[in-house]
Amino acid sequence: TAIACIFIYSRLSYSFLIKAMPEQEKDSIINITKHSLVLTEFPDSASIQWVLQAKDKFKPLNAPFVNFAEISKPVWLKAAPIKLSSFSNASIMIDQARMKTSDIYFVKDSSVIYKIEGEPYATIADLEFPGNIKSHLLPGSIVAQQPDIFLKLYSDEVVIAPVFVAPKYSFDNIFAQRDIFFGMYTGVMIIMFTYNLFLFFSVKDSSYLNYIFCIFFTWATQTALQGYFTNYFLLNEGWLNNISVCLFANLGLEASIMFTQSFLNTKVNAPKNHKIINI
Repeated sequence: TAIACIFIYSRLSYSFLIKAMPEQEKDSIINITKHSLVLTEFPDSASIQWVLQAKDKFKPLNAPFVNFAEISKPVWLKAAPIKLSSFSNASIMIDQARMKTSDIYFVKDSSVIYKIEGEPYATIADLEFPGNIKSHLLPGSIVAQQPDIFLKLYSDEVVIAPVFVAPKYSFDNIFAQRDIFFGMYTGVMIIMFTYNLFLFFSVKDSSYLNYIFCIFFTWATQTALQGYFTNYFLLNEGWLNNISVCLFANLGLEASIMFTQSFLNTKVNAPKNHKIINI
């Protein structure tokens, strides 16, 4: 059941990514990453002013997102030109919760006229707002100037980072759908957790206890990846947020191994395999 929930959630996320990649400005959501230019070779101290002087060093990204499985360092993006004034309440969103750097600069005539800078994981939505990702409503005075958009992005985890521009209400609708599914997913996991906890106290079988931990850490890994764990448990700062995905994933793996050993009784039925698993 847990695997099925994870699969459904992944499919929904993928479906949103595909649907949010229109190439024509008449669409309500535009993926500005798709035709962006990328700069990967620059000094560590490079500022936006340095980048503006190095426009000839940019190369086509040729992808609908930045893939940090292939790029292990910060990158600069120059978004493809887009008519921001065609959107009602134009907003921009970096659709990734695990970003260490997510700076956005709006440039006109080689001058920065507006910028959005944040701390690590600043892309995660605040608790008082819907959804797991923060969208930024752009001031009308900035939109009217039709600026170029530059972004500095970095994550030290294996994630992808698409960037979207859309009317504010379009993002709100997407966030509402995500919140509903997150609630459904969490509800299913709570039911499974409670049911197996009841069985554990009833039959005193350690297999159920190990399965309970497996359920919990599977849920925690998924919610940490999506940003909900940080959002609801207020872990925007601190070491736990930095290691949450890796920590919960490994604890979930350990719980799964312990569940397999106890449920199949590998110590008796497969002693050789039991020793290999322990290693």
